[in-house]
Amino acid sequence: MKFVFVKVSLIHLFVFTGWVVLSAKVFHLQNFSNVKIDGKIKSQFASHIKVRARRGDILDRNGRVLATSVITKSAFIDPELSEISFSQLKLISKITSVPFTELRKKVRRKTRFIWLKRKLSETEFEKLSALNLKGLGFLDEYKRVYPGHNSLNFLIGKVNIDGEGLTGLELYYDEALSGGYLKKRALRDGKGRAILISDYEIYEELKGKNITLAIDLDTQAYLSMNLKQQIEEVEGRRGWAAVMDIATGDIVANTQVYREKKTSSKNILTSEIHEQGSVLKTFSFFKAIDKMKIKPSTLYDCNNKGFKIGSRRIRNSHEEDCDKISLIKAFAKSLNTVSAELALNLGEKSLVRFYKKIGLDKETGIDFPGEASPIFHDKLSGPHQLASLSFGHGVALTPIQILKSYALLFSNDKDLKPKYLLSSSIKNKKDNSLMNHKQQFLLKNLLSSVVSAEGTGFKASVSNYLVGGKTGTAQKPDFINGGYSKEVLSSFVGVFPLTRPKYIALVSIDEPQTMRSGGSVSAPVFSKLAAFMLRKNQTPPDNILSKNVEDLSIKKHFAMLGEKEPYVEGTVPNLDGYTLREVLNTANDIGFKVNFTGSGRVAAMSPKPGQKLPSDRQINIHLSL
Repeated sequence: MKFVFVKVSLIHLFVFTGWVVLSAKVFHLQNFSNVKIDGKIKSQFASHIKVRARRGDILDRNGRVLATSVITKSAFIDPELSEISFSQLKLISKITSVPFTELRKKVRRKTRFIWLKRKLSETEFEKLSALNLKGLGFLDEYKRVYPGHNSLNFLIGKVNIDGEGLTGLELYYDEALSGGYLKKRALRDGKGRAILISDYEIYEELKGKNITLAIDLDTQAYLSMNLKQQIEEVEGRRGWAAVMDIATGDIVANTQVYREKKTSSKNILTSEIHEQGSVLKTFSFFKAIDKMKIKPSTLYDCNNKGFKIGSRRIRNSHEEDCDKISLIKAFAKSLNTVSAELALNLGEKSLVRFYKKIGLDKETGIDFPGEASPIFHDKLSGPHQLASLSFGHGVALTPIQILKSYALLFSNDKDLKPKYLLSSSIKNKKDNSLMNHKQQFLLKNLLSSVVSAEGTGFKASVSNYLVGGKTGTAQKPDFINGGYSKEVLSSFVGVFPLTRPKYIALVSIDEPQTMRSGGSVSAPVFSKLAAFMLRKNQTPPDNILSKNVEDLSIKKHFAMLGEKEPYVEGTVPNLDGYTLREVLNTANDIGFKVNFTGSGRVAAMSPKPGQKLPSDRQINIHLSL
């Protein structure tokens, strides 16, 4: 009996001791780390998967989404657990469009995590998940979508499968847009199926930043539509157009259209160089008049037989029925012969220096990858190259250079830099202009003359508004046979509203067939664009009686330029004989208000010319035919 008691006691002791040891072990496992056990736990995980956090959105200036990221499913497999049959692999290949041979290689790999297919469509995910296959799992990732207008595709750009910028603004602003990396854990359940543990809530701060562009989606869509229609109308090969805010350098719209169905990630505005043609005459005419103090009414030979330089002749694109022509009419008619004569009189040093001053010799620094460098010669080979330079031949520039150089003429910031990212404010509150008041007045009159009834750009006019610009019809170089081909690049660069310049727009159509001149081909697109934007922005009309504004070469219009008595600040200018357009131009430049009656030209004024301006700066005029 005693033996039995001892035996039972020993058994109880062993059980109790075992229970104490087991409890201690459980307590230790629960509260202290163990390398061996940790290793076994980690073996239960397929992998730590590194994926991008949410990429920032790209917005237009009004907050409309142009690019965003949405959650989508990506499929992966654990080859060590996978028991996918031959027929199932065939089915997966059919569902995902991943080649069967590629799938077979994946399931044979000796690893714990392999992507099957990333960024699945909803249909693909539903069909794959319905298979309920062992070793097959799904992971949330972000997919980039572009709900903005398709005309922005080349500009916004693309990202790769990992959400990293590849082209366009997605690439340029990749650092700001990119989110950090998230670590995802894929754990197996008892049946070997992957269970994903999301860590999104831990990594909210890793989301990418949103960026807002200066692009206005409405203007972009409208410009794209009209450019496309015009390219079809003139049977052009392709075309491009853009609008820049003069005060900030912001690109408000930027589009390009190919007549043949074609997509391209190249931004023509920044990445292609061309001989831009007569749009450069604005710079050469202005510089000659400004430096040499030439009166705009000074007469020049029409030179219908050409302007001879050595053994060569500079010819006009069309013949004018005249022997002599005023300088401003020569600009309005875009005469190469007068441009060449002015350049030779001005001299190489002055013209080249001015071209460099407005940035035609270097990149603009715009916020877009791959800006092309211009072909610009500091030293010219002789008089003929100097003459050609004055009307845009012998120098190859990007379209964005043209936009920037025109903007500099009217901007109060000589350090103006074009940009797609929306500016928060105008940095230069003080006047930091490249051109002074008198020079800008001259420029406005030059550009206005082109859009007059007799100018090459009369189709650019906008009813009830003052606009100005310059046409360009540049022959394209023949890179096979040398010289120039019969094909042309037809352009129009315009400023609006001209009374207080706010925007510069460029429209170019490459190789038009039914018409050729920039005034016929590209100016109409500008006219529609300017009218749309002026009304969209609720810009007050200039009350022009007719869109066919008369030529601005009357001598009294240039009193401020020394044609007659110089204007004295604080006095009433002499407006006798001015058209309403000329009055409004002068009022904007000098800074006075106008009350007017009648129509035609100024016949009477109160106060009289030369008298002191009233304190309210109000001038009353009467127009008479």
